[in-house]
Amino acid sequence: MPTVVATELISAGRCSEMDILLDLWMSAVYNDSQVQGSEIGPVVYFRNGTGSPLAAYSEMAVRWGISKATTGRVLKKLADMDYISLMSFPGRKGSVIYLHSYLSTMFQISDVLVDKEEVAIILKINITMPDETVYPLSDACREKYISQIQKDAVRRLLKLLDTSIDLLRTRHKNGENYY
Repeated sequence: MPTVVATELISAGRCSEMDILLDLWMSAVYNDSQVQGSEIGPVVYFRNGTGSPLAAYSEMAVRWGISKATTGRVLKKLADMDYISLMSFPGRKGSVIYLHSYLSTMFQISDVLVDKEEVAIILKINITMPDETVYPLSDACREKYISQIQKDAVRRLLKLLDTSIDLLRTRHKNGENYY
């Protein structure tokens, strides 16, 4: 279906959650040099000619015929259901949406984990941590914080490894023989 037709259908009236999810999938771009951030994962780009996947809730609300509050609730629900990664940035920058399971569904390749800091670097958005001189951390708090970051990184790697093994097992012609 041409993107123009999909956009016309979406703009015809109030969208359901399923309509919104389908619109996100129809608007996904992967590995396109014209769209920032698409090289690290399937990003939602509403084809506004800027090459930036940043979108404001107000723009999405108008597109889907719903309020900004409802837009936020629907996107949060989709993120909680693990359909999307929703990354909001400070100020009036907007949000970036990456799709989960897009690569495995469309191309039968492993999905990637997209990191907010990596996206911020690619989009040239400054996200800084609070200055430690203003918010000092005790040694115990600092160690606990670093430990939690390490645990999160290990959890992400294990999830990626599990997904890769599962894909090999189920999609490779000799997958069950190896695992």
